[in-house]
Amino acid sequence: MNALTPIEQSDLVLTHIDTLILSPMNPRQNVTKEEVGELADSLIKCGLIQNLSGFLPPGNEAIEIVAGGRRLRALRLLADQGFMPGDGCPLDLTRIPVKVTSDPEIAAQWAMGENVARKAPNVADEVQAYQALADRGIAPNDIARAFAVTEIHVKRRLKLATLPESVMEALRAEKIGYGQAAALTLCNDAEHIEQLLATTIERGLTEQAIRNEAARGAVNSTDRRAVFVDVDAYVDVGGRVVADMFTPFVVLQDEALLNDLFAARLRQEAEDFRVKGGWLWAEPVFDSYVSYDHSSKTTRLWAEQQPLSEDEAAEYDELAALAEAGDITDEQAARQEELEAKQVKDFTEAQRAVSGAFVYVDRNGEVHFDIAYVRKPDEEAAIAAGVMRPRHSSTSNAASGATVDEAPASPFSAAVITDMKAIKLAAVQSALIDSPDLLVDLLAFALSPASGAYCSVFDIRAGRPSITPSNPDAFDLDPRLDQGSALKVDPSAEFAKFRKLPKKERAAALHAAVARALNYGCNGTFNGKPEPLFDTLATEAGASIRNIWTPTKDNFFGRVTSGYLDEIYNHIFALDPASPEAKSFAGMKKVDKAVKLDWLFQGDAGAMGYKLMTNEAADRMAAWLPDCF
Repeated sequence: MNALTPIEQSDLVLTHIDTLILSPMNPRQNVTKEEVGELADSLIKCGLIQNLSGFLPPGNEAIEIVAGGRRLRALRLLADQGFMPGDGCPLDLTRIPVKVTSDPEIAAQWAMGENVARKAPNVADEVQAYQALADRGIAPNDIARAFAVTEIHVKRRLKLATLPESVMEALRAEKIGYGQAAALTLCNDAEHIEQLLATTIERGLTEQAIRNEAARGAVNSTDRRAVFVDVDAYVDVGGRVVADMFTPFVVLQDEALLNDLFAARLRQEAEDFRVKGGWLWAEPVFDSYVSYDHSSKTTRLWAEQQPLSEDEAAEYDELAALAEAGDITDEQAARQEELEAKQVKDFTEAQRAVSGAFVYVDRNGEVHFDIAYVRKPDEEAAIAAGVMRPRHSSTSNAASGATVDEAPASPFSAAVITDMKAIKLAAVQSALIDSPDLLVDLLAFALSPASGAYCSVFDIRAGRPSITPSNPDAFDLDPRLDQGSALKVDPSAEFAKFRKLPKKERAAALHAAVARALNYGCNGTFNGKPEPLFDTLATEAGASIRNIWTPTKDNFFGRVTSGYLDEIYNHIFALDPASPEAKSFAGMKKVDKAVKLDWLFQGDAGAMGYKLMTNEAADRMAAWLPDCF
């Protein structure tokens, strides 16, 4: 047949460029010259990957292209430029594939279908197509032009092509999704990939769970440790990095090396700060904030303002008058600034000689110095130096010096402590559900003799330790932990129904049930102290109390002592208890303090604009937890 033959249904023909024209039905009536030129360059390298679609009215001599208008313009441009195919060039302007119909309704469907309702190709098929072109030496940007997609889209598909064929088969069969396959690219061990693939298909691992497992021992470049150390410094000492094609970041593959670099630099920062500032000590803190465990064993000093002498005060008044009149010279202005600087509160040499600093890196990778803490062994020297008062039985926050106080009564009632432990347990259980491998290891350990005769990791009789506080205000329980009533009329019927569930759902139910049975503190002690296993699990699973709970007036602030509210406020804003701001808050009624802290912790626009709020204060507020565990 030839291009002039009437066609009732549709056929694929190979025809000359001169027989093709743009149809009025084609939705792409307007395209830029740059777009056409780029596609023409791509066609030379890649060929015509998708055929055109055309309408041939009876009696016409030309095929009207209804779908593929941009490709037609690029082909026409090459023809006008006298294009002649060379060795290995896949494009032939005399044999252009066109799907042709003489039915106007079919032609109209093609015109709209390709540009509006075309089904996206299977990702695995896309990967195969892009890789075939890449194997021929065609660059990603040329492949992108040929398929009318972005270059990063192509590069991500080519990254998937590095995975084992078993992953591609699972992706093609829709046993796993695109995000799950993308997460597997973080793993550089083929055997580990196969294990993760099998686990994903069997248990339905989430994309994040796969990333956690695939990148175990690796760290994202946004991690505070990587920001503080600097990725270049890590690479300079042999650290390995890989680009995560599916995020804007890179992954540092040697966490042990990064930890060593982080610790070494933080210790150096601490030592430099100690020497430069004349402090007695500087302790590196490897958490992202200074916890109560550190500060509770010390007494804090507060900066003192050094008054000007009578002569300096008189000189300053004269300079201020000149500045107000606009008659001050540069030399006089510099002197005025010097006198102003002398009046800024600072720590004296005597204070620095008996106190030290905690040095830490916040969650953004910035180093901070929390200063002027006196350790108990140094209290006598501080008292002798006159920077600290002797121990008294009552609390004192006098501005002239810190007071060593006897331990006050706990600000927490038994009910508050019980609620906070329930909230912490809920946070750990929720995090464990997203760490199924850790959870299964823990279950095997708990059931084995290795855990010891008196270690009760789980309430294995399907018990459900309390994880709901008596006041659930601002408490967001993970719905996977809410397993409803345990009362069933017919267990055998329920079991039959359960076994019919998809394997992924049954695995998810197991993970949730095992996590839900975890006991607070793992229900034991070790050498007279709370069992450390519980905190180890919380750390590895990434449990966060503040992700599920925010302190409010009703659930916390209104249930603790007024003095403890003062401590919270002063901690957040790093206030000297003798400062006007701290005294103003301390003078409020307890209910008003609770309302104000509630407002601050809710974090609305007004609170973020509060006069004392800074980025550091917001970080301390976001990380704050009561010290009652």
